[in-house]
Amino acid sequence: AVRGHLGQGGSALLATHIDLGLAEADVLDITPFRAAPRAAAQDEAFLDLRLAVRAGGGFGLGLAFFLIVTVLVPFGVGPDTSLLSRIAPGILWIGALLACLLSLDRIFALDWEDGSLDLLATAPLPMEGIVTIKALAHWLTTALPLVIIAPALGVLLALPPDGYLWLLVSLLLGTPALSVIGAFGAALTV
Repeated sequence: AVRGHLGQGGSALLATHIDLGLAEADVLDITPFRAAPRAAAQDEAFLDLRLAVRAGGGFGLGLAFFLIVTVLVPFGVGPDTSLLSRIAPGILWIGALLACLLSLDRIFALDWEDGSLDLLATAPLPMEGIVTIKALAHWLTTALPLVIIAPALGVLLALPPDGYLWLLVSLLLGTPALSVIGAFGAALTV
């Protein structure tokens, strides 16, 4: 049947690891593609950034939640400016923590749903690198916007002038830790 098909101008593709002894067959040797680890890391990082921005609830929802927490807490505390000034760093940190928690469950969920998490396990990158890339993508899309907007919200809470630098430094050091710790928690839920 195969010879008849080939005789009429058709073609046949056979894939096997056993030598079939077909003398007239053209042999195409296909070697598996192995991407360089650096290129694979860049591809994974860009893919995760695109997914995080496209997936609903990451970028805008975290900022909106951070704004809502920062605006609503003074209603509960009252109009005392000196009290708001003293608790402003805590309010901003709690708002940032809760806003980061909103999207932590989606770090691995999208990859689990479409099956690409299994493919990532066979990628040329070690799993630690993949988790680090995913945590970095989460931080860039969720926590970094919070760090950028925090000084403006500090004005609303009458944050003391010498507190802005400490707030930015603590958020720049603390929010990546939230993303990394959250990535471990998200990995346990997948």
